[in-house]
Amino acid sequence: MFAAAALLNTAHAVAQTARTAQFRIGGVAFSVPLPEGYCEPTGRNVDVAQFTAALDDKNVTVLSLFPCNSDGDSSDYYLIKAPKSALFVTLTREQVLASVRAEFETPASRKRPRPTN
Repeated sequence: MFAAAALLNTAHAVAQTARTAQFRIGGVAFSVPLPEGYCEPTGRNVDVAQFTAALDDKNVTVLSLFPCNSDGDSSDYYLIKAPKSALFVTLTREQVLASVRAEFETPASRKRPRPTN
């Protein structure tokens, strides 16, 4: 969840568009606008997403996004992860968003480069 804070920051700052992704964390449903130039995985990126998710035994990957024009060849991606233990905790949408938004204030999140297309 924390590794993908930049995605939710982008989602918060971007006006609503028709391109959205849906996921659930702890029983709370989210629908976020996709960052410009990013799409849910297709082609070989599906395999990359499954592989990267399988490497993490402490978290569940609830959303993976890759540059739309890549096919398994990009090291640039967004992941939204939730700790497995958090899946059994009841949270409100506001609580989840507040904890994720705090990550936007970290220096690493502020330095994340934006794609150029």
